[in-house]
Amino acid sequence: MGAAVFLAAVTTTAAAGQDVPLTWHGGPHGVVRGRETGEPVPYALVAAVYAPGGADTMWTGPAARYAFNWTGRPYRLAARACRDGLASDPVAVADTTGAQPLDLLVSVAGCPPPPGEAEYRGYYEGEFESLVFVPCGAPAEPDHWWVDLPRNIWERDVVGPGLQWRSAGTRPGAAGFDAQRKYLYVRWRARLSPEGHYGHFSCCSRLMTVTRVLELRAPSPADCRR
Repeated sequence: MGAAVFLAAVTTTAAAGQDVPLTWHGGPHGVVRGRETGEPVPYALVAAVYAPGGADTMWTGPAARYAFNWTGRPYRLAARACRDGLASDPVAVADTTGAQPLDLLVSVAGCPPPPGEAEYRGYYEGEFESLVFVPCGAPAEPDHWWVDLPRNIWERDVVGPGLQWRSAGTRPGAAGFDAQRKYLYVRWRARLSPEGHYGHFSCCSRLMTVTRVLELRAPSPADCRR
């Protein structure tokens, strides 16, 4: 099967933008790298087909790492750097231990440059399996962005200064199910991924990696008017 067809068949099931599964028990793993540069390629789509009709998929995170749990069956792996990039050739994997990492080479031709860091304002819900962000100006029932807020940054910028992170409330202007969520108003610096499928059950269209929290508090109607 050609790499482009191979990936197109499984794109719709692509899962969370995490570099390594939280419970990884060994299996194919490594880094996705650009064929032209050898540099890590974050936010790449990686697919592992291990039986007729069986496949696992994931989008890599900022570190460009991928990892699949071993099922006891040989895998075929393929990766694509971005929605418009060219797919790599599928790689057959028959390592029964998963001990040796395997880097996947992809072409970055046609891909946008890596996302830069910028300041964002909006609302953050930090509940179990719902780490989502809604930017200022979003509609009443918005699309959500999945948030990667590293523990060291949380401790440094939120816990250390004593910000009121337990004061979540309703997002102003929210409607439908979104009105039931409990948000904090945030202003922070972050890197925003290209469009894809990120987060719990691929619930979000983008992955937001926070690098510094500048403000975090209870929401109010005047938040986004500044």
